[in-house]
Amino acid sequence: KEFLSLFRFKQKNLYPVDNRPEKELEVTVSGFTPRSYQKTACSMIQEGKIDQRATLVMATGAGKTILSAIITANLGVPTIFYTYSLDLLEQTAQVYEKALGIEIGRVGGRKFTIKPITIASIQTVHSCWEKQDKRWKKLQPFLEQTKLMFIDEGHMLGAETIFNVAQITDAFYSYALTATPYREDGKEIFIEAATGPTVEIISEKALLEEGHILPVHVEILPVMHYKCRKKQYQKLYETEIVDHWERNRKVIKAIRKYPDKQVIVLVKSIYHGTKIAEIINVPFIHGSSSTKERQKAIEDFKKKKINILIASSILKQGIDLPEAEVLILAHGGRSIVELLQKIGRVRRPAPGKTCGIVVDFYDYIQPYTENDVFKAQSERRLALYRSQHYHIEGQGNTKKTGFD
Repeated sequence: KEFLSLFRFKQKNLYPVDNRPEKELEVTVSGFTPRSYQKTACSMIQEGKIDQRATLVMATGAGKTILSAIITANLGVPTIFYTYSLDLLEQTAQVYEKALGIEIGRVGGRKFTIKPITIASIQTVHSCWEKQDKRWKKLQPFLEQTKLMFIDEGHMLGAETIFNVAQITDAFYSYALTATPYREDGKEIFIEAATGPTVEIISEKALLEEGHILPVHVEILPVMHYKCRKKQYQKLYETEIVDHWERNRKVIKAIRKYPDKQVIVLVKSIYHGTKIAEIINVPFIHGSSSTKERQKAIEDFKKKKINILIASSILKQGIDLPEAEVLILAHGGRSIVELLQKIGRVRRPAPGKTCGIVVDFYDYIQPYTENDVFKAQSERRLALYRSQHYHIEGQGNTKKTGFD
């Protein structure tokens, strides 16, 4: 109830069309050629065919950051772009600077530089607002004059902090950017309340046909478990996923299967990632790693100084790594939204790539039990792969695992 009380729906008539803000900033896009659907989206916004408030939906790999930079240049108004991590903040700022050729402001971590176009951490802005500190006194006037707001990974607007920041800003143009405009907790209403209804810019099918993303090849590796007495999910997860000797052996074997490819391994827990990293002696980055450490590992991966990178959820969405060829999902889980975002890491085209390879593990208990939570999760992921028409290669006894 307290969360719902924060709703402040922004009606279309709040800002009449003839009151659209005039262009204030003289910036142009240079250095690359916009794709046809990016040009179309910008034109539709300028012509009012896309409302000043909308959730812009594009499959992962569509270039949503570049699109936002083009929109920013075309509208030429004070702009703030919100990200949920410092890594994404820096990546977005660099894309904007390359595209627009001007210095971009950064608000987040130890950086607090406000410019007419500023990239900001949601957590930092929310903290300033809550504390009403000196930083807020500097930030508030800028937010009051901001005419264009972008929220990256807009599906996360179901979180109270992100929703609050969207409400605080209240720009004339408000756009959420996402590949997955739905939530498994049913809080899609928060997305629309913050930035407006969904508008599909380009479909995944169209991106694939035009060669902007690659097809997906999924390898399923079965892992048999014995019945465990543990009932609490976290303890069960630690025993049957994190500390399962045979499962970890298969994870490592899958990594070593691709010595000539760029491999990302995703884990859920720091202990799990540390364990695998120590065995094969490769970098492991997570939320507790320093920004410098994370950036170095990502840069080394991009330059192919290393070909294996283990990461926690910090790489599950947003970070641009077209060099990544193989994604190994060592963590299991049931979230379809997160799974689609993760798969997007290996679908971006790069020289020599013909497809994105995803390695997943089908966990199941023998003898059969109705309360097999890991098999249920595996089936859920497998159903997604089938619904997306990915090429699936299964291994093992289909009677045991249940997939074919």
